[in-house]
Amino acid sequence: MRSSTSTSTRGWRPSRTTASGGRRRALTWHKEYWTATEARSRSGEGLLAFGPLALACLARDAGMEIRVESEYLPKELLEFGWAGEVDA
Repeated sequence: MRSSTSTSTRGWRPSRTTASGGRRRALTWHKEYWTATEARSRSGEGLLAFGPLALACLARDAGMEIRVESEYLPKELLEFGWAGEVDA
């Protein structure tokens, strides 16, 4: 049973400043982790930050401007640059 005092996050949107700052921190942590050791820095697993990329794509699709640029967030993927170029 749902409590009458529960709060809903439906319709809640983070501010652009909060979203950009969170994305920037996530990308910084991603880079720190994947460059902390020589073995990790040579691994291809850290070339993309899939979590922040997915959230940035959702935010962009919802109409938010993405102002954070990073080698871990390829602009072509973020802007759906390859959509329609590959038959799926």
